[in-house]
Amino acid sequence: MEKSIYEIIKSSVGGDGLLPSGFSLPEKDCEAKIRFAPGAMDGIMMFHGGVTGNAGGDEYERLCGIIELASEGKKEEAAAEADRFAVNGHVLSNIDSLQDYIMKQKDRLDAGNLHDFAAGLTAGASKAEAVKIGMTVMELFNTDGSEEFKKCVRTLALCDEFTLYAAYIMRGWSNSNEEFFEAVQKVKGWGRVFLVNSFLEADSGEKELWLLQNGVCNEVLPNYSAIDCYRKTRLYERLQEPMTPKEYRGAALIVDALLDDEPEPGISSFDDGAGVLDLFLEQSAKASDYADAEDYGVIYRIKEYARKNYGAESGICKRADALLSGKKSAAQEY
Repeated sequence: MEKSIYEIIKSSVGGDGLLPSGFSLPEKDCEAKIRFAPGAMDGIMMFHGGVTGNAGGDEYERLCGIIELASEGKKEEAAAEADRFAVNGHVLSNIDSLQDYIMKQKDRLDAGNLHDFAAGLTAGASKAEAVKIGMTVMELFNTDGSEEFKKCVRTLALCDEFTLYAAYIMRGWSNSNEEFFEAVQKVKGWGRVFLVNSFLEADSGEKELWLLQNGVCNEVLPNYSAIDCYRKTRLYERLQEPMTPKEYRGAALIVDALLDDEPEPGISSFDDGAGVLDLFLEQSAKASDYADAEDYGVIYRIKEYARKNYGAESGICKRADALLSGKKSAAQEY
């Protein structure tokens, strides 16, 4: 019997509770010639493709057909159709429409059959998109009291390909933000981007500090999470207060990510982007005793950004230049 994706992930988790670096799922009859990193296809669709409901499309009709078969108790036929869909189909653009279909037909569909089918698909499917079908349907059920299923979801969340779908399910659990916080520390690719941007809230000092120091540290592009981390860490307010070396370096990471305006809007979209950069440079003057090469790299990028956007004679450009020249007192004058 073919090993399920869940079993592959579960058996690959190391003693640290993480998947090994470079882990990837086996290819399963996909006709696409381009190999995407885990979660990348969904990430590209979400950030650049404009994910919307797709009611009426071929993929939507096929997914509804799978639901109908499952409701009728034809689990094997439904699973086979899910496998065929998974070769070239994509669940993400159909989630809202499919869930809306199920909810509108809930008085007619057999909830028990659907639950058993979706739970079985989540844990037993051997193709990624088939697993996502199961997770999408399971999001509609109350799974908060099922520890066995929750363990399955937490395990799938360790793989960036399924972190987003796991988070959708976790959202319905009573301690959802704690689940997000546990999960976000265990993924570094698209899964971290999804969790930081759309799910994790800084409802404690611990989470806020983690976001400050790690929120933009993903293996995709820091810019994707820059604005979300800026807002969730209250960075503007923090830059006006004394900062520890670790807090300063966290601020440097976020500011550095904000200097990029692609693929997501950066600091140029702020009403007072210059004020943010100015505050960071004030902190940099105070941090000169412990700032390292990476910190000065950010200051250099600020200088170049200011030269291009505000002019070489701007206070920000001159302050950054003074810091790079080791003239701490001069930097504080601008």
